[in-house]
Amino acid sequence: MGTANAENVTVSYEVPPGVTVVSVPDGCVYDATAATITCAPIPNFGRGATTNYNFVFKAPDTPISLTGVARISTTSAEPNTGNNSAAATTTVAIGAPDPNPPTDPNTGLPLIPLIPNPTPNPTPNPTPLIPSVIGTTLQVTPPTNNRNGTETVQFTVTITNTGTQPLRDLQAIIDLVRTFSGVQGFVVVSIDSSDFVINPAFNGTDLQNLLGASNVLNPGATGRITFRVQVTPGFNTGPYFASVTVQGTDPTGTVVSDVSTDGTIADVNGNGTTSDDNTPTIIQFTGLPNIRLVKRMTNAFRNGVIVPGINFNTLINDASDVNDDAPGWANLSPLGLVRIGETGLLQSGDQLEYTVYFLSDGTGNADDFRFCDPTPAGASFLGDTYGAGLGSLLRLEGVETPQTNALDADAGRFIPPLTPAPSPCPSPNNPNGAVYMQIPRVSNRSPNNVGFVRFRVLIQ
Repeated sequence: MGTANAENVTVSYEVPPGVTVVSVPDGCVYDATAATITCAPIPNFGRGATTNYNFVFKAPDTPISLTGVARISTTSAEPNTGNNSAAATTTVAIGAPDPNPPTDPNTGLPLIPLIPNPTPNPTPNPTPLIPSVIGTTLQVTPPTNNRNGTETVQFTVTITNTGTQPLRDLQAIIDLVRTFSGVQGFVVVSIDSSDFVINPAFNGTDLQNLLGASNVLNPGATGRITFRVQVTPGFNTGPYFASVTVQGTDPTGTVVSDVSTDGTIADVNGNGTTSDDNTPTIIQFTGLPNIRLVKRMTNAFRNGVIVPGINFNTLINDASDVNDDAPGWANLSPLGLVRIGETGLLQSGDQLEYTVYFLSDGTGNADDFRFCDPTPAGASFLGDTYGAGLGSLLRLEGVETPQTNALDADAGRFIPPLTPAPSPCPSPNNPNGAVYMQIPRVSNRSPNNVGFVRFRVLIQ
């Protein structure tokens, strides 16, 4: 090996056919397919240094001649490259049992060979080969709403070899048809890994393998795969449940596998195995909200009595407004009048009731729904219609609740005239005051996707 220190010295041994490997030293790995034991490189091997490797084999029971080849190599720069490697061959003849073993002349029994006393400092037992274990986790990012009916979600698959043997033919599999059962459609937009050779044809339907061929995961190593999917959820925003199955083959030819668990830790319960940790990963889409508003006059009062001659209990189709034609109104018909055509029916001092119906019929819930209805010119808001300080009525998810005029814990309030009004009020100057509602969420699921805001004004 030359006259200087050798770098990255690697020792390997070609195991003779017919023998069984019992154990190898720490740092060495047996590959049954290649019938070779390879030991971890020695970074710096000094001139004149020596080292020993003890391999334990079990020989066959039949006579045979066993030939093994030991090889050593180094990556040291050397003018004479022939000095950078060497090989040695050993041959052992295994004979048949002696048909006439020596006997004790006094007893006639076979002699038992004497076993010498063990040395004071015996060589430690080599590390036994233990089965390989594979573990995997699956994480997703919160979906990105593309505001066009699609949402993009990113998956991260993490695979770990927790055994002492390498795993070859590594593969990760996910069925996106099963994962996204119920959506309108999906498409894989990217797949990437800095640790493995990926399968660029992966589509999650008929091609469900995330990895290409010949991927290897060494003992204790971890690798990751990321892929992004664009989903058109429609009205089925979830939740959806995703799992990945990974597998690999150890040097004995045994295939090991695992089903992913949500998060970043494959052995969640810490019991040393990953096969009992397989919680699916949840995906929840948001969808696109859509709110329809229909405003109607729904009653009139004079001196505390309903004004006669006006039928408010009717369904009017406003030809100029497509919102009142939506099929979702089946659970709450927007009854009332768009206009009162006859003159003289209402007069100064009468109370006129307005109802603003709302319908949430988007693919997602309407979150932080804000509503503003300014008091019309020539009228003033009646602030005690539903009780002292209760000037409006909110119907939400089938329940009607009076709302206070003050800015407090409930959804409604009345913004007095000339008090600055926030969006979506049309005028920040707010000349006549406005009824304002801020509702945390209006569901898009029937029958809770309809409701109304009701209030009265005094005609001046």
